[in-house]
Amino acid sequence: MIVKAVVLLLCCATGLLRGEQVRYDNYRVYEVSIADQTQLETLQYMERYPDGYLFWESPVQTNMKLNIVVPPHKFAEFEELSANLALANRLRIPNLQQIIDDESPKRTRRAFGWDDYQTLDDIYTWIDEKVAEYPTIVSVESIGKSYEDRDMKAVKISYKEGNPGIFIESNIHAREWITSATVTWLMNEFLTSTAPEVRELAENYDWYILPVVNPDGLNYTKSTNRLWRKNRYPHNVLCYGVDMNRNFPGHWMEGGASAVPCTDTYAGPEAGSEVETQNVMKYFESVKEKVNAYLSFHSYGQYILFPYGHQNAEYSENYYDWMEMGEAAAVAIYSRFNTPYEFGTTADVLYIASGSSPDWAHGTHGTPVAATFEFRDNGVHGFILPPDQIIPNAMEVLDGISLALLLVVVSGELVRYDNYHLFRLSITNGKQLEVLQQLEQWNDGFIFLDSPTQVRMNVSVLVPPRKLGEYFQLAKNNHLSSKLATNNFQSILDAENPPTKSRRSETFGWEEYQPLEAIYEWIDGLTLQYPDILTVQSIGQSYEGRDMKLVKLSQQSGNPGIFLEANIHAREWITSATVTWLLNELLTSTDPAVQELATAYDWYILPVANPDGFDYTWTTNRLWRKNRYPHNILCAGVDLNRNFPYHWMEGGASQVPCNDIYAGPEPASEIETRNMMQYYETIVDRIEFHLQFHSYGQYILLPYGYQDADYPDNYADQMEIAEAAAIGFASRYNTPYTFGTISDVLYVDSGSTTDWAHGYHKTPLSMCFEFRDNGPYGFVLPADQIIPNAEETLDALIAMLAKAKTMGYFQRS
Repeated sequence: MIVKAVVLLLCCATGLLRGEQVRYDNYRVYEVSIADQTQLETLQYMERYPDGYLFWESPVQTNMKLNIVVPPHKFAEFEELSANLALANRLRIPNLQQIIDDESPKRTRRAFGWDDYQTLDDIYTWIDEKVAEYPTIVSVESIGKSYEDRDMKAVKISYKEGNPGIFIESNIHAREWITSATVTWLMNEFLTSTAPEVRELAENYDWYILPVVNPDGLNYTKSTNRLWRKNRYPHNVLCYGVDMNRNFPGHWMEGGASAVPCTDTYAGPEAGSEVETQNVMKYFESVKEKVNAYLSFHSYGQYILFPYGHQNAEYSENYYDWMEMGEAAAVAIYSRFNTPYEFGTTADVLYIASGSSPDWAHGTHGTPVAATFEFRDNGVHGFILPPDQIIPNAMEVLDGISLALLLVVVSGELVRYDNYHLFRLSITNGKQLEVLQQLEQWNDGFIFLDSPTQVRMNVSVLVPPRKLGEYFQLAKNNHLSSKLATNNFQSILDAENPPTKSRRSETFGWEEYQPLEAIYEWIDGLTLQYPDILTVQSIGQSYEGRDMKLVKLSQQSGNPGIFLEANIHAREWITSATVTWLLNELLTSTDPAVQELATAYDWYILPVANPDGFDYTWTTNRLWRKNRYPHNILCAGVDLNRNFPYHWMEGGASQVPCNDIYAGPEPASEIETRNMMQYYETIVDRIEFHLQFHSYGQYILLPYGYQDADYPDNYADQMEIAEAAAIGFASRYNTPYTFGTISDVLYVDSGSTTDWAHGYHKTPLSMCFEFRDNGPYGFVLPADQIIPNAEETLDALIAMLAKAKTMGYFQRS
């Protein structure tokens, strides 16, 4: 019997080697549900010794569904088997060959397109044509040869240098034709589409694309066996091929893979055994430093799958971020044609599968995002998806990856805002507030410079050119009062700090804004000039390892202390510029009033409370606000001025990581917050006045900001002192400042250092200055206003400290 079976297999193999087309006339496809261990073991035995059955999925666990192709002569046997095992099944396809014939009807060869499936030669010819047509954008190379000596072509689409990279591979499983059809359609869209959202995606990422990872297998599905899955290496004379998506190193052969060469999930004799696998690995390793996302295209089932798939796998540290990304992609996919996708880890929502390429990319190389898209359908056609579904499938996949990738902060290049429109909005009712809060939460291109937290407040919104129509319709539908501040926000950024000089800081000054390195250099230089009165120390390091430098200026012991904190919000450059100017005045001014400030008080100055965020505004995104801790892979950062442990999350703060006022997962979650707290607690008994510098709006703000807050006990005193400061601000340039509690005159705002210093530590005076201007420039105050802003701030300090002294404050001996 064994000899007979071997002879039969050899005869079949010989026929296939001659290139005869395998047909599946009247073959049926059944979906079965594995309910218990007996059913599982029986099906695993049948897969190992198929005797005519063909498994579209390997039986790897209970509580899974799979499809079995049953030849006509096995119908009765299959029905009897199902009855004996109580194996639930349903007929999916009554005649598999009919589906195959319908998939690729005989017709005259036409130009390359997406109304039918293309051969390997067609795909490669089309790619070469695109290189000739777009020579500065598209490049192609062979990353190596397959076992049967076919090129494995890699395409790179790049519109500009420095883009973050997205890596896509498809057709690693030969029979999944929809994958290479989809990826070529995407490539064509990146090159030809005029849709703004596609242009944004195409031009702001570099695309590394392997359209056919398994060229031998794909060719074999066209010439011989439509349902072939593996490559074509003859590890076994009876059964060719290795499942390359079980052949990658890293948890290789840890479940959902087979050591039996005749099974469809044969993982090879060792990890990375296949030349095609090796070629993919070498190529990816050559570009991995530029790649932020690895996407693997498969069919079928309608899933978005994330690592890991091996047996007893733990979740990745990025798991919750991926779930948000998966949900966003699934919603986007559904929105076009109502195609439902499930999302989760491979092991959770599909089955155990080890040795896959996404698991390898993330687990071995740390690629932040790694995902598998299992395309249409959910079983009606399976791998034999009709060609009239190519374009609909590709369109919804583009929707999904567009939203997922736009949520990911991956870019390291300087963000530009060319032709972005800046609008000022007034929120007058609850419906408007709700609409704007939803818009901010979903992001989708709009940038809120102020978070909408309550009615009767004004917010500024940046609108990209492609969203103007949507914005105007939104404003009209919701009766929003909207005023255009500028129709090209980039021009304001360019004017803020024009590159008029060669390397700035040959002499540190205030005609222009200074980066973190220049500020720290200047501070360190001061300690050499003024060693007896000025000290600098690091109060700790930021998340990215930068020092948080603090300056102490003290000319005599026993002085009452004033604590100045600036640039806790990264984009508020005017704050560190002003505080360094004030420090310089305290050291060098000959004005008696300024000299009195310098000698009568000890000054504790933290010029940059958020060094990572501040540096990021110089290198990448001028409008960045938060720190840079990646609590969420989609949206980094916490608003440090919502992270302090006093009435934390009691209004005016968010638990949505992508929001600019995200307060963190818990109070004082951030290392920068803790560094400030720990240092402040060492000097709190010396501090009479805690003063925060912010921008913009021209406010003098007192505690408290949280919801339904009472006034501080010394509210009347602080109001008098704030009034004196407002008069001081106006005395030089007539700059009007409004004063009052945070929640009274600005908005509800909890977790700030101002509230924490006064409410928790009982620091007698605690205030926040929101500097110039009141709207025209906002956070992007021109550099020629640095000194005027600093001068009037000094005037305000002189006036308010004098007033406070007359009221009995600062009376330490």
